[in-house]
Amino acid sequence: MGLPRWIARPVASFEMLVAILIVTRPRFGGPVAFATLFVFTLFLLRVLARTRSMGVGTVRCNCFGGAARVTGGSVVRNLALLIGAGLASTTDHLHVTLPAVLTVGMAVGTGAVLGQLAAVKSLIGQLFPKLRIDEGMTR
Repeated sequence: MGLPRWIARPVASFEMLVAILIVTRPRFGGPVAFATLFVFTLFLLRVLARTRSMGVGTVRCNCFGGAARVTGGSVVRNLALLIGAGLASTTDHLHVTLPAVLTVGMAVGTGAVLGQLAAVKSLIGQLFPKLRIDEGMTR
């Protein structure tokens, strides 16, 4: 994405610190995570807008530990994580209950599924540029 390689270590260290804060001090760590994810989501949206306006195919990102393409699914994933960070912000300590685990699991799972569907739609659009998925599969 055009960033220098040396930035990966400080970013990963910061992310680890934020994760520890969410677990140990969620009322403080939640807003830090929310702000971080919000800025990163804006960055991803900017990258997507620039690649589309410049006619560039795809941009790879080593985000979340893998060399994946930046897609609408990346943004959806971040939105699901933003919900989790927002929920963490509302408590002084994490109450791990079955309903809470199921709620967060469903939110993250839904975000992951929607992200993958967006990635599949993007891939189909690249493979078959004349196919209009938005208007249905019938001609």
